[in-house]
Amino acid sequence: MTTFKMRTTFSCLALVGALASTGCASIRESVRNDDRPVRSYNEQSKVARWTYRVAVDGSRPGETGNGSPEGASAVPVSLAVTRHHPCETRVHNVVDRTQITEREWDASAANSRTSLYFWGAVGVAASVGGGIYLLSKADTDSDKAGAVALIGGGSLASILVPGLNELRAANSTNHIGPVDEVKRTEPGECDAEPVRDARVRLWGSYHRVVAEITTDSSGRGQARVPPLAILAGGAQLTIDVGGENAGTTDALAPTYQALAEDDAAWKAARTDACSSPKTEKDCDGVQKYVKAYPAGLHASDAKQIIDGASPEITRLRRSREIEAAVTEQQEEKAGISISNVRLRTDDPATGRASSGRYVEIKIDATVRRKQPGGMDLWARTVCQVGDKRMVDEQSALENFSGLNAGETKEIEFAPFINKPLAREPGMCEVYFGTEAIGGGGVAVRRFCYVPRTRVRSGACTWPTP
Repeated sequence: MTTFKMRTTFSCLALVGALASTGCASIRESVRNDDRPVRSYNEQSKVARWTYRVAVDGSRPGETGNGSPEGASAVPVSLAVTRHHPCETRVHNVVDRTQITEREWDASAANSRTSLYFWGAVGVAASVGGGIYLLSKADTDSDKAGAVALIGGGSLASILVPGLNELRAANSTNHIGPVDEVKRTEPGECDAEPVRDARVRLWGSYHRVVAEITTDSSGRGQARVPPLAILAGGAQLTIDVGGENAGTTDALAPTYQALAEDDAAWKAARTDACSSPKTEKDCDGVQKYVKAYPAGLHASDAKQIIDGASPEITRLRRSREIEAAVTEQQEEKAGISISNVRLRTDDPATGRASSGRYVEIKIDATVRRKQPGGMDLWARTVCQVGDKRMVDEQSALENFSGLNAGETKEIEFAPFINKPLAREPGMCEVYFGTEAIGGGGVAVRRFCYVPRTRVRSGACTWPTP
């Protein structure tokens, strides 16, 4: 009897343990909404304060003036002003919603559907087999009843575990009812209208008023703005309408850029040099400006300066032509041409005034025809030092008789090396000539030099004492 009960108890515990080890199945689920349209409607909200919008149009000076001076004197600026209330429209959809939850077994899990049904079948078989075996060994009615209970209870438990999981895996629905959703929001401009008789101001940098325009009945206005006002205002301007800020605009930025380029070209034109020309090229910058900007900001001034300098430029050009003709005659007479004159009064190593305060001169001397023996080249150097003009003369001590026509030789001079200058000279003039044994020297050519500038052909213009 005791042995029978032990066997029965052990069999029940083993069965319960086997079934419990299977656990619950892994169920995957997803939720979706089944919406049935009920109605749609729009909801609008707007800001009470007006917002202003100003469309500005400004033309480039060259485009508006067609090359005329009037085109450079003012820039046409037009604008259109509107106002609106910022608003927002929300589109609503009302739906009758049912929430559907769909579930399915996870076939990849260890406790999958197949696994649970397999162990359920094992449980049923074990319950029936074990019960029959215990029933055959039962001696009393109570033992037989225990064996029958094992058959029934074990089979029921074995079937119940996968059955309950099947219930967990079943789909379900939940009726939620009416749901109001905002599908989208659309920003807009409500009550838009032109702004009539409004004072519009364009502000530039440093709070300068670039333009002030009053709109007409259609909300439009225009004015001719002085270019210098745009140039002073900058590329981006602030707008106000009747004192209300209306944002910024860069519509005049192309105009501003054109004017800035015009003004920069004028500043680079060296107008001071052209006003009092010392050489033919002193008005090249101003002439270049007039060619590039015939109707520019400073075109009138440029033409006036050129007209004033024209007589002096003509005189300088004529003087150069005469000097070139004389130089050609003198070089032909001397039989030597002088070119590539390099002159410096500073120390090449430091760029400062030479400690010895002498002048270094290098030239290229080209023989135009065969020279007789004994012919030499000399240089007479005059330097302005303070209120004095110091003079030194040197011979090259070169023999040109060995050179053929067309051959060139570099010659060096070092005036004032024996008698140094008191300080760096302000200007030096060098006069080259030839000399021969027994006389017969010929003056060839003059050059002028101002320290740290290029050597130019011709005599120097000495300062008035």
